[in-house]
Amino acid sequence: MSRPRRSFETATSYHVTMRCNNQAFDLRRPQARKVILLCLARARTRFGFDLFGLCVMSNHVHYLIRPERPDDMPRLMHWLNWYSAMLLNRLLRRRGHFWERRYHAVAVPDRDSGHALRVLRYIHANPRAAGMIAGYEYAYSNYRSYTRPADDGLSAWHPAYFRLGATLDGCARRYALFCRRYRPEPKPQRWPRWGGWRLWREVDGSPAKAEGQADLFGAAGARHHGEPMRSRRTLPVVILRRDVLEEVDRFVSVNQPSGWT
Repeated sequence: MSRPRRSFETATSYHVTMRCNNQAFDLRRPQARKVILLCLARARTRFGFDLFGLCVMSNHVHYLIRPERPDDMPRLMHWLNWYSAMLLNRLLRRRGHFWERRYHAVAVPDRDSGHALRVLRYIHANPRAAGMIAGYEYAYSNYRSYTRPADDGLSAWHPAYFRLGATLDGCARRYALFCRRYRPEPKPQRWPRWGGWRLWREVDGSPAKAEGQADLFGAAGARHHGEPMRSRRTLPVVILRRDVLEEVDRFVSVNQPSGWT
């Protein structure tokens, strides 16, 4: 059965979410997160679009993106996901699908300023809600370019942002205050129904039926759950050209919080 065809509208941004296959933490390394920035920089040379919101997490990515032409959105996302998967597989020395499923996109009309600001705040609050940082400043999101206005060379300010004040500094102060008021809603934990009883037998220490199951939460599962692998070393980013790295480093330097190491 074919998938339903999506329709895209003019003067509309889209909140896009992409998750790593099996929800693995394959984006936890800084090199992998820079690959996402690289792919966005490359995509700008091929497609016309505005990137209003961005946050690269350990196992998923958020975009708030508006294509110049609605018909470009499917081609843009197809190319972006294909190119990023190819580079990340090469960087991490893995094979197979990198992204879990078809990208999830929610329409955000430009005329609905409240909706757009809430989506931006949700994107920028992801690292804080996940317990990765105490505040909002995060090197792999464009939050800092909104609160300390500067051109990071990759993203742009949403039209709703300019409606917050008469000056750019006023918009920045009001947006920072708007974000500080955010209280994330707890997400319910989802547990698989099928086979759950067998899984808990393994967790409780019952003898496994096969030797391969003995390492269910050992070294083999550490990569999926985001834990450090002692036997793995940090891989150099050998697939990025110097000129592209300079563009990526510009984005990171603008959005990098003070005291970041």
